[in-house]
Amino acid sequence: MTSARTARIAAASVGLVALSAVTVVNLASSALFTDTQTAGAATVTTGNVALSLTGATLANLGTTSLAPGDAKYAVVTVTNSGSLADRYAATLRWSASNAMTQAVQVSVRTIASGAATCDGTLAWAGSVDNSTYLAKDVTAASTSQALFGSTAAGAQTGDRALAASSADYLCVRMALPSATGNTAASQTSGLSIAFDAEQTANNP
Repeated sequence: MTSARTARIAAASVGLVALSAVTVVNLASSALFTDTQTAGAATVTTGNVALSLTGATLANLGTTSLAPGDAKYAVVTVTNSGSLADRYAATLRWSASNAMTQAVQVSVRTIASGAATCDGTLAWAGSVDNSTYLAKDVTAASTSQALFGSTAAGAQTGDRALAASSADYLCVRMALPSATGNTAASQTSGLSIAFDAEQTANNP
């Protein structure tokens, strides 16, 4: 009799404990004060790298009668029209390689503005300093030759840095040396200069 009663009491106690546990869990899961706040929205826009070329570009170098000893000049304005600061390099390109293109010498120096003097009165006999005098008497053994800087990623010797909205004014000199022989006569090719830019931010 006592054993049966004890068993009933024990069972009731277990049930009460279980019920109490359920009640505590329910109270813990349903009796929470909450709140949510959202910080104001921010507009996020990526920057960009872009160059614009203006001025006479290289049209003034065009000729149908280039002779040994001749030199021609053209102004190229390189503007950073992107939103990020950049650095750029320049590469001389010919549409075809021949005796004339291998003899022609191309030099580049900076000038004060797009309207500044760009002719033989400038100091073309100086040394390249990567500041004012950027390239001197560069010849191309093939259809492509670096003028200044490098297209490799990261800061390279000769690269030109441009802040957003700023510009470089370049005077380009194309000359055919006086000693050029007959193998360069009656040769034709198209001359261009490629400018390659990259961001400077996070790109040492």
